[in-house]
Amino acid sequence: MPPHLKYSNPYTGNGNWYKGNLHAHSTEHSGCASLSLKKLLTEYSARDYDFLAITDHDHFTHLPETLQSEELLIIPGFEYSKGKHLQVLGVDSLIRLEHQLAIVRTEDQQGFVIINHPNWENPPHWPLSELLALNGYHAIEIYNGIINRLNGWSRATDIWDQVLSKGRRCWGVAADDSHELFDIGRAWVYVCAEKCSERAILNALRQGDFYASTGVILQEIKLIENKIHLETDEETAFRFIGPDGNFLKTYLGTLAEYWIEGWEDYVRVEGWNDQGWFWLQPFFGE
Repeated sequence: MPPHLKYSNPYTGNGNWYKGNLHAHSTEHSGCASLSLKKLLTEYSARDYDFLAITDHDHFTHLPETLQSEELLIIPGFEYSKGKHLQVLGVDSLIRLEHQLAIVRTEDQQGFVIINHPNWENPPHWPLSELLALNGYHAIEIYNGIINRLNGWSRATDIWDQVLSKGRRCWGVAADDSHELFDIGRAWVYVCAEKCSERAILNALRQGDFYASTGVILQEIKLIENKIHLETDEETAFRFIGPDGNFLKTYLGTLAEYWIEGWEDYVRVEGWNDQGWFWLQPFFGE
């Protein structure tokens, strides 16, 4: 057994798991969308989502009282669509500032900033140099469902590993980026929070106490001393990944473990089964 090492574990195990989509557009405020606010709420509620972020282009959506729902928590936000797309959640109004200043303003409000669909288009929407020029964003959209039908690549784990390997610490999210009805239910996050409230969900997102998925449900996530321990309820292919995107270990089964050796600046885990994919947040060396 390796000597005990100090690695951060974003997974507290405290609370309940809540399913949510962090990227959705409405006809009221995004000209490229075909779903009304009411339709968005109805469709996500019908699919057993617990929370939804309305992120219209350059518009902070105040949900009318007539659409308030006890079944679905709405997290306020917006998406910058002028130039590079960047998403802000958990603030109280539209922030009309350039990206770096918007990140600082969001942090002042304990919000959450996501780099959207970096591998949209060719060349990519967010090249590495531009991601490294920004500081303080919380997450990268490592899977964007709508890019499956657009030019580019829905996955962005390649750019995520490049950013992580440069010493940056940020989480990975998956989202629908829903514009049409058939976009709904492609990708989401499972968040572990003390309750399904705006502040509790945002705090968990900021902490990294969540994982991204297109269908896989993890039954257990633990860091025991140096050992990462994962369990699922059906056979799953697991990949443990370290700096520069190198594969550290692979498993096939319902249980997977990896002993961190100490040289890894970070270790993250991804995997797939018949239900889809999952992406765990990195364990960082301290």
